[in-house]
Amino acid sequence: MVNDAPNKEIEAHALIMAGGFGKRLAPLTDNAPKPMLDIAGKPMLEHLVIQLRAAGIKNITISTHFLADVITDYFKSGDAWDMKIDYIHEETPLGTGGALGLVRAQIECDIVMLNGDILSDIDFADFTAFHQNNNAAISIATRQYDYEFPYGVLSLNETNQVEEIVEKPMLSQQISAGMYVVSKSARDEIELGQKFDMPDLVEKQMQSGN
Repeated sequence: MVNDAPNKEIEAHALIMAGGFGKRLAPLTDNAPKPMLDIAGKPMLEHLVIQLRAAGIKNITISTHFLADVITDYFKSGDAWDMKIDYIHEETPLGTGGALGLVRAQIECDIVMLNGDILSDIDFADFTAFHQNNNAAISIATRQYDYEFPYGVLSLNETNQVEEIVEKPMLSQQISAGMYVVSKSARDEIELGQKFDMPDLVEKQMQSGN
C-alpha cells in the first residue's frame, strides 16, 4: 500500500500520458479515458497522482487527447492534492514520447514520464535518485516477465538434427514498465510536435553513447 504522506520534495517534474482511447476496454471507455476508470473508489489516475505526491513530486503535467475535459474537470489545478497540475493537449496523437517535445521549453529539471493507466508500488523518489546518481540520459523502470512455452522446445544443429529437447521451458525477461526518468539532454532530441515513441528515443541515446 502506498503511503500518501508527502516526503521531502524532490527535483523532478512528472509527465503523465493520459490521452489514449482505451478501445480494448470499450464500452467502459466510451465516456471516460482509461486512466479515469474507477479502481477502489478512485480513478486510476488519482492513485498515480497521490503516489507521486507521496514521493515528493509536486508538479505534474498531464498530456491529454481523448475526452480531455473528463480529466481536466476532475483534477483542475491540483490544489485538492496539494500539487500543481497543468495540461498539454495533443491535437493528434504524438506517440509514446512526442509529448516530451511539447514541454521541452517549459521544464528544465528531470521528467518522470509514465502512462496514466499504471498501478504499481514503485518508489518514485528512489527511481529518480537512481537516475540522478548515475547521471543518466534516460532511466527505464522494468519488471521481470516470465513466459512458459506450452510445448517442448527443440535445439537443432546445422543439419537439423535434434541436439536437445526441453519440455515447456520458462523464459524470463526484463520488460519495460512504461515509466521513465528523462533528462533534459535527451528531451532536446525531440522537436516540437514531432511524433516519437520512447523506444526510438532510448535507441538514439544508446547510439550516441549516453
